Formats: sequence, C-alpha cells, structure tokens
Amino acid sequence: MAAYRATQHDSMGYSSNMLVLGRETRALPDIIYGAPMEESEQDYDRFVEQTRDRATQAYYDVRVSLQKRAQRNKKYYDLGLKGAEFNEGDWVLYFNPRTLRG
Repeated sequence: MAAYRATQHDSMGYSSNMLVLGRETRALPDIIYGAPMEESEQDYDRFVEQTRDRATQAYYDVRVSLQKRAQRNKKYYDLGLKGAEFNEGDWVLYFNPRTLRG
C-alpha cells in the first residue's frame, strides 16, 4: 500500500500521500542514500502557511485535471453510443417509478 500511495496517479497528477499528508513520505532508499531534505529550521507559522498553500494548489490542480479527464472520457464514451430511433407503433419499455406516500 505504501508504494501505491507514493505513486503519482495519472488522472490526478499527485500521489495520495501528497493530497492527504501535504508532503511526500520518505522511502527506505531515501533514508539510506539520502534525499533532498526540506528546511528543518522554520517556525510553526511558516510551516502551516506553506502546507496550506501546497494543499490549496494541489486540490485546485486535481480539480482541473479530473475535470479535463472526465470531459475526455465522456468524449470517447459518446463516440460508441448509437441513438435509438422509434417509429409510431413500436413497442417500448416505459419506466414509471411509483412514489409511495407516507
């Protein structure tokens, strides 16, 4: 699950860790071989502002990306649809849901 959560998703453009935690988690190779470290010498207010700004930007980017992906999926789904044409006198199934009172 850790590998799945650390993987950048194609439709969102971000990993699950980034969206939930506000940062990427460190994996074992990062600890062994070293990875670029974030600033550790910062005050609490600055950390909160940076985390909030990163989360806000990430959520905006995800919304835009998912909207584009949904429009693309709809376009390709609609290509395979064929409209149904009915003539007068054709038998059709009519769905009329009954609402119960009370």
